[in-house]
Amino acid sequence: MILLQTQNIAKSFSANPVLSNINMVLQSGERIGLVGVNGAGKSTLLKIITGQMLQDEGDIIKAKDTTIGYLAQDSGLDTDRTIWDEMMLVFSHFKEKEAELRRLEKQIADPASIAAPPCTNAF
Repeated sequence: MILLQTQNIAKSFSANPVLSNINMVLQSGERIGLVGVNGAGKSTLLKIITGQMLQDEGDIIKAKDTTIGYLAQDSGLDTDRTIWDEMMLVFSHFKEKEAELRRLEKQIADPASIAAPPCTNAF
């Protein structure tokens, strides 16, 4: 099944062509690499494919319900954190809940925390 297809994609900035006659087909289960020298148009092609930029010519065809993500080289982040740490911030709420769950697990595993049952004389 074809997930993504580009047909005759072209893009120029001013009078400078960056992409021309770009054709590709990405089938389900395939993996591709996009390799080229700086300024070859790799990021431009990815932005066109993800809809962040319009092509001058050509067509992008995606399978129904196909989503494409793109993490830009320069995201504009002003931070000292690594990309991994930035991504993990999304899960900070879950990490806090996990730490609370671990604390509660230790608490209920401690025999001293279990109260002795009340003594009842049924005589």
